[in-house]
Amino acid sequence: MVMASAYVTNNNSIGYSNLATIAVGIFIPVYFLGEAFNLYHRKNKK
Repeated sequence: MVMASAYVTNNNSIGYSNLATIAVGIFIPVYFLGEAFNLYHRKNKK
């Protein structure tokens, strides 16, 4: 019983860390693309 609950807890923490890694992996490139896009448009306006 203790082993099973520990196993589930470990799986959940691994799952959450994977989700966080995926979220960061998606968010950072999108954020930098947005920043680059904004800078590009500011340069074109001048």
